[in-house]
Amino acid sequence: MLNVKNRTIFHNDNIHVLRGMNSKCVDLVYLDPPFNKNDTFVNSDNKRVQEIKKFFRDKQKSGEFKGVDFDLVFQDDSAAFSDIWNQNDLNEEYYKQVDDYDSRLISYIDSIKGSCPPGGFYYLIYMTVRLIELKRILKDDGVLYLHCDPTFSHYLKSVLDFMFGADNFRNEIIWNYRRWPAKHPDFQRMHDVILRYTKGGDHAWNQLYEPLSESTVKAFGGKQQVAIFDDSGHRRPGLTEVESQGAPMRDVWNIGVIAPISKERCGYPTQKPLALLERIIESSTKADDVVLDPFCGCATTCLAAENLGRQWVGIDKNPQTYYMIYYRAWQSGLLGTEDKPSLLANNLIQTEEPPARSDISAKEKERLDQVAAELEATAALRAREKVVARLSPKEKEAAKDLLYGQQAGICAGCDIYMPSANLTLDHIVPQSYGGDDSLENLQLLCHRDNIFKSNRPMVELLDRLLEYQLIGKSTYDKQAKHWREYEKLSTKQGARYRKFCQDHGAGQGALA
Repeated sequence: MLNVKNRTIFHNDNIHVLRGMNSKCVDLVYLDPPFNKNDTFVNSDNKRVQEIKKFFRDKQKSGEFKGVDFDLVFQDDSAAFSDIWNQNDLNEEYYKQVDDYDSRLISYIDSIKGSCPPGGFYYLIYMTVRLIELKRILKDDGVLYLHCDPTFSHYLKSVLDFMFGADNFRNEIIWNYRRWPAKHPDFQRMHDVILRYTKGGDHAWNQLYEPLSESTVKAFGGKQQVAIFDDSGHRRPGLTEVESQGAPMRDVWNIGVIAPISKERCGYPTQKPLALLERIIESSTKADDVVLDPFCGCATTCLAAENLGRQWVGIDKNPQTYYMIYYRAWQSGLLGTEDKPSLLANNLIQTEEPPARSDISAKEKERLDQVAAELEATAALRAREKVVARLSPKEKEAAKDLLYGQQAGICAGCDIYMPSANLTLDHIVPQSYGGDDSLENLQLLCHRDNIFKSNRPMVELLDRLLEYQLIGKSTYDKQAKHWREYEKLSTKQGARYRKFCQDHGAGQGALA
């Protein structure tokens, strides 16, 4: 039984919401997650965003949406997101959950760590814990559509084969589109991949058709030859002709991207066409079925479901999502009028609070709540960009626990495994040189190495450990290789460490 009200938008990390949803309560899941493009996406049309903001400000002047800061909701980078993944996107609890779910699956993900694109290992762990929950909440006759592109579609398909079973793979849909091309020494990349999986043998299916080819129309005049059967099921001689509905739809869909001048465009950087989502939902659900989008962005899935008379639930961290579905529904006439508002207008819900499962015992709910609290604590640490005050004792403890899992209990200096009590938090770039308390700038060193390092670069620590014969040449070479690569990182943290080393005259030459 669904424990979430129809037409609800959750503003939260989807893992918290998914873990609060009952099992087997959703008919269709469509997800358009980050693709691991190793890039940052920004608003594609800020002018349109400003138009939408003006719409809500006008509403506010007439007494609606009291107390909402629309400057904050529709700030310039409000829909921007990073699609760059690194070790800070992995926490020990995620890894353990995948391992507990299927040890073969974690072995597969481990095996591609050195061969997949940058950040791929961390991205797959992030995606897999969410796919585990999505499979759980999907009904036995439900269907899942995962939108991706050739960057990672093959890796994601392998994960889905493990989880759903290769026999439940139904289609690899190619969404083919055209856009303004740019010169490139490869064929133009103009398609996305949509992987379709069912949870079991029986599933909803509404056959869709596409126009017949010109040659077929010319040959048969738009008619279809159909065999004749008697009441006992035996085929009679001959064929009869009926009006053709068209050709059963193929797995290559030619649907244009949203034109820059289209009213459908709302400035979201990875917005998908409404026609694409309507085709997916129409083919695989019936009236009043429940549709879930855990990365709903500008709410295209929600709008498509509403258009087709389905129930829907959307999840996205961005609070702008609620206002996007409201605006787009108004634009489509789905809100009714002031005199006669529609059911959507009166029942559109937004909340940050995850639902509470009603299909489990109180003891199991308590365990899951504890997991959620731990995730929230680690997420807060990851979100730190710049912290003026020092970490609180509780935050230090959470950071140390997280780093202990990431480093597998190994000192970042001498490379020796130690109990947690023998390791201490260290700032890679010292606070006295502008280093902050973000996880990217924290590591665990043994007490001795922490004293030796003091406020100097890691390269100098390694030189000192080798000089005093506290590490061997093989360990030195291993650690030196790591810090050479660290200096080359194009991230903000890599650049900060590179400058720190240069200021101390301890750049890559010190490790030659």
